Amino acid sequence: MRSSYHGLTIRGDALSCPLAFGLDTYYGCPYDCVHCTFLGLNAVWGHGEDRALDLGWLVDMLDRGLRNEHPRSALACAIRGRKTVRVGNKYDPFPPYEDKLGIARAAIEVLLERGFQVKVETKAVDRMLGAVTERWTPDSAIITTTIHVGLDEDWDRLEGRRVPSPARRLEVLRDFALEGYQVGVSAEPFLAGHHTVEQYGRYLDTLLEYGVHRTNVYNLRLNAFVAKRLAGAGYDIERIWAENEDGCWRVTLGHLIEAAEERGMILGCPDFVNAGRSQTRSNTCCGVDVARPCTFNWHTWRRIGIESGLVTVEDLRLSYDGVGDLGVGLVQFLEGSQDFYTLDDTGVFTQEWSGWRLN
Repeated sequence: MRSSYHGLTIRGDALSCPLAFGLDTYYGCPYDCVHCTFLGLNAVWGHGEDRALDLGWLVDMLDRGLRNEHPRSALACAIRGRKTVRVGNKYDPFPPYEDKLGIARAAIEVLLERGFQVKVETKAVDRMLGAVTERWTPDSAIITTTIHVGLDEDWDRLEGRRVPSPARRLEVLRDFALEGYQVGVSAEPFLAGHHTVEQYGRYLDTLLEYGVHRTNVYNLRLNAFVAKRLAGAGYDIERIWAENEDGCWRVTLGHLIEAAEERGMILGCPDFVNAGRSQTRSNTCCGVDVARPCTFNWHTWRRIGIESGLVTVEDLRLSYDGVGDLGVGLVQFLEGSQDFYTLDDTGVFTQEWSGWRLN
């Protein structure tokens, strides 16, 4: 395996994510979950191209970035601002070969040594435990995992039992929570047309039994690659496709939000359009609160809009932290685009909104 991967990045959709600053310790993911959108990259660029993070590059990138008093790129601004790092951005950071190579363990140590907070996102919780050192503290590390709404059924059908069981993942989170760590569980994706609202309620009850009070929910990122894989696994892809459309999904999402609120769960929801006036109680869409989130994004602006009923251009400018593109953000905020929602699509803001244009 080549140590040539430059896995410290800013997400291409930085405008929609307070955790846009991410680290992938390996390129690709052998766990091969059926629903995974990112594995479509492997279908394009080729299979078998396993690469590990270049640790020397990471150290140099961070040290130069922290010394840079005038950062210009989004990545440089995130480093200089010590934004919270999402470890496991596209791919699980703890694949089987981590046992031998230890890249993830070393990379997290590099970040913690330099004062970065990490949000570690993995299904491979037992391998993650092998990376924990004395630098991991409740202030420096947040632990999250993904557990699908169907629990053991989804473990079998979506994940092929190639990762620890849902119960084991929850046991590990419970243990971290008892030590004072903030923990959370992602329910992505909720397969509308397959999963049900009743299932989601039982899922939330299971999380609460393990002392987990933070979660999120989002529907399927559906593209041709994912649709083909789901159909091959026996899912009713036509029904899933139909139920993922905004008109159907909006109703379903409303019920899911209600189920979480009834149970007192802290719910993150990346879908700012279909969530209506539901106010996310965390500073990220993941449902966790991080020390230094990125702020130039729809999550921030939507919170302002729900609280005041109006978001101004000045609000956008004040939220700009160098992560993302200010010009693109202003244009999409004011005018939208053919392939991007605006806050006006939520239907919860004042009529004054629709008349604005960027000068």
